[in-house]
Amino acid sequence: MNSMRGSLSFLPADDFDDSIDETTVFAATPAHSTPVVGGPVISGTVGGQQIVDKQTDTLFSKVMITDANPAAQNLTVTVTLSDPTNGAFGNLGAGAYDSIIGEYLVTGTPAQVTAALDGLIFTPTIPHGVTRTTTFALAVDDAVAPIVDDNTTTVTVSSVSGGGQTVAIGGAPGYAASVYDTPDGAPDTITGSVGTVYLSNASVVANGEDITFVCAPNASGSAVISGTNGNWDTFYGTGRNLVGISGAQVSVFGPGLSLSFDSSPRNAVSIYNTQGVADSLIYGYGTVILNDAQVVLNYGGADIVYFNTGTTNAVGFFGMGWETIYGSHGTVDLQDSRASVVG
Repeated sequence: MNSMRGSLSFLPADDFDDSIDETTVFAATPAHSTPVVGGPVISGTVGGQQIVDKQTDTLFSKVMITDANPAAQNLTVTVTLSDPTNGAFGNLGAGAYDSIIGEYLVTGTPAQVTAALDGLIFTPTIPHGVTRTTTFALAVDDAVAPIVDDNTTTVTVSSVSGGGQTVAIGGAPGYAASVYDTPDGAPDTITGSVGTVYLSNASVVANGEDITFVCAPNASGSAVISGTNGNWDTFYGTGRNLVGISGAQVSVFGPGLSLSFDSSPRNAVSIYNTQGVADSLIYGYGTVILNDAQVVLNYGGADIVYFNTGTTNAVGFFGMGWETIYGSHGTVDLQDSRASVVG
């Protein structure tokens, strides 16, 4: 073997038999190498998530990305929607979202991409009255080990359109229903307790406790509420919205709401945030609690009114029988009515 600078030569020995086929094999061992150890790991993905079209969802809030490979300095993570028309991502952090192909992309250390995924917010964009399920393909590439994929994450988005339907909620504050466009005289029925009902030009009848009703801005909406069992329901709306209270207790927020009691002695309404535009309460019997709010009572009887908090409480009576008022720092306007005032 001759040694030469910059090259390597091999001379076979002279003492060999030309009739014998001899082969010499050389094994090369690299001077430096980094073995592939581990690779990206995705944990915490959740399938079967459910929301309504008025809600958003942090789909990946429990996800963690790790990588044991010391050669992996940065990861590239993509999340791709099965149908880009079903929604979009917001709160992108260090990443970017392509709404045309429905793909979110972020790069960084495992901790950085995990934080970005945890904060990612999905906003659905499905049409009214349909139910759609979206699958999210999560892929992690560390440029060393093979790409890791996870298609576990799914979310089903729903809403209801049309009257006479039965819509179930219940079990936790995150449970919800979204109701649109019920015809006159054909309210939908809400079953269950604990949850949120979104109303847009819709009417519902509900028998349950700890339900929150939210009316879309500038849209009509009404709820006839019963069965709260001492655990108050809550209604958010404006002057285009109606609340019927039947043996129930309801906190209402918003100016110019129309309220009504039936004849149940258990009726109660606590009024907030009327913004100087009085709510209107008609018929029936019950308890009215004013929290820096204004209300006009019409054609009912034997109501009890409490001035609870605030200095701008005001109540007006029209065509009533004897009423009882408790509290202070308020205004009472009696017109063709009688009241006992304590405070």
